[in-house]
Amino acid sequence: MKHIIIILSLLFFSVHLGAQVSFTATVDAKQIVQNSTVNITFKLENAKGKGFTPPKFQGLELVGGPSTSQSTQIINGRSSSSVSYTYSLLGIKVGKYTIKPARIQANNKPLRTKPIVIEVVKGKAANSLSAADKNNFVRIEVNDSTAVVGQQVVLEYVLYFQQDINGYDILNEGEYEGFFASAIRTKNNTVSRKIIDGEEFYVKALKSVVLFPQRTGIYEIDPVIVDLAIPIPGQKPRGIFGRTPTRKKRISTNKLTINVENLPKPEPEFFSGAVGRYQMSSQTPKTNVTTDEAILVTMDIVGNGDGKTFSAPALPPMDGLEYYEPNILKDEDITQVGGIYNKKSIEYLIVPKQIGSYIIRPEFTYYNTDSNSYQTIFGRKARVKVTQGDRSITEDDRDIALGGELAPKKMQSATISGHMSRYAHWPLYGGFGVFAMGLIGIFIKKRQLEIEAGIDPEERRRRQAKEMAVKQLAKAKSFMQSDGKRAFYTEVSAAMNGFLGDKYQIPNTDLDKLKVKKHLEDRNVDPLYITRYIELLTKSEMAIFAGQAAGDMKSIYDESISLIQDLADV
Repeated sequence: MKHIIIILSLLFFSVHLGAQVSFTATVDAKQIVQNSTVNITFKLENAKGKGFTPPKFQGLELVGGPSTSQSTQIINGRSSSSVSYTYSLLGIKVGKYTIKPARIQANNKPLRTKPIVIEVVKGKAANSLSAADKNNFVRIEVNDSTAVVGQQVVLEYVLYFQQDINGYDILNEGEYEGFFASAIRTKNNTVSRKIIDGEEFYVKALKSVVLFPQRTGIYEIDPVIVDLAIPIPGQKPRGIFGRTPTRKKRISTNKLTINVENLPKPEPEFFSGAVGRYQMSSQTPKTNVTTDEAILVTMDIVGNGDGKTFSAPALPPMDGLEYYEPNILKDEDITQVGGIYNKKSIEYLIVPKQIGSYIIRPEFTYYNTDSNSYQTIFGRKARVKVTQGDRSITEDDRDIALGGELAPKKMQSATISGHMSRYAHWPLYGGFGVFAMGLIGIFIKKRQLEIEAGIDPEERRRRQAKEMAVKQLAKAKSFMQSDGKRAFYTEVSAAMNGFLGDKYQIPNTDLDKLKVKKHLEDRNVDPLYITRYIELLTKSEMAIFAGQAAGDMKSIYDESISLIQDLADV
């Protein structure tokens, strides 16, 4: 039943995110050359509309439309629909013109689009260049040239052209050092227009790549070489199914710089580590429990940040409740047009220690890259009533239970012969012995817990460094067996950096090769170990960021285990 509730909640959450009603206005160019046209489209999504009323296109002449189109699609079980109205407008006079909102009725509510400003500019005088000499170029563009670790940056190779292009070939691609890179579908396959220095260009994204910064620094994306196939004027296709002969034009893109910074300090107490734009919902299915039962809370998080940079957020503690480590039920990346979204479903187990009424309201704190600030969003508030269960709950409950189980049962008196009297007390003595040993065991365990509680958190982190690294390498081994190369090297790199960070108390912001090397040298670590670490991490980064083979995965895995063992013993 619990799993059914979680599944239904996830389905509801997905539908809620993916099927929102919207009514928007878009144009294929916000700036056009005098005496050229612009297309404006009014689009209603996920609703049936009636009474569509377009605005008056004052200052622009209507030369075409409306053309109407409808579509329905189902992606990953989610259904969406849309209806569009497109008009073609001619800009005769130079100036700025505001297209006022269009109106429509949908779901018994009036909807309006936002106004759009179109600028008509005077173009350059016509020149005598032949079609073969028209200007074409490709630029590398990003949605944000300044980012923080974990933020999604969308990089695009954008073609600007003034003539027909029959094809293209990207000959080389940047290595994206310092980023986790993943290619995605371009935002759209349509061609838009843009005015640059009085000239009109057609614009199309050739390729889109999502970059997630892994560490701070200033990174340069080197220029890329692109071959364009340009039709030769006057040439006809060869054969019935042939293509028009083309000539090759080789061009080079610009060089791009991305500055990756640290998150601002101080970080909020319950900061999850998530960076980007996020939504969260929560459910508490059972709100009436006893002290013998547990409170179950599930949290569903969807956002466009790097899912690897944040873990399950901690819930604010509350007196009378004991919180267990959260369990991540689902963690997946979904690639969509224009970006990657991470979905996490997290389950929290809370055990009540006292009767009473508790208000549980999960919260999720993340860094919002739109507002450049930390934000906290809250889940559904649940009032949970806790009543007394069958078992008595006290601080010494486990001690009482142990004593009760091990204490000898009281026997009825009986006549015992002299021969038996010599052994009559042995069961009693044995019972007391076991009881005493049980008490000693409890005392030792409590003493151990007290000692551990007094250990400095940094010292405890250092002691557990090897154990945590070995667990992460076990995960890497599973990817090795399933031939998941990129995931394998990602886990190896994370395991090595995590181990060194925990053992030598190196901050996360310093976990790159050069800074780690400096920390290790300052701590007089054997140079041989430092060299082995640098070589291991370099091979992993080459495989992760550049897609280059780094050797046999088993040898990398064995070397990682060996190096962690060697460093753990010094």
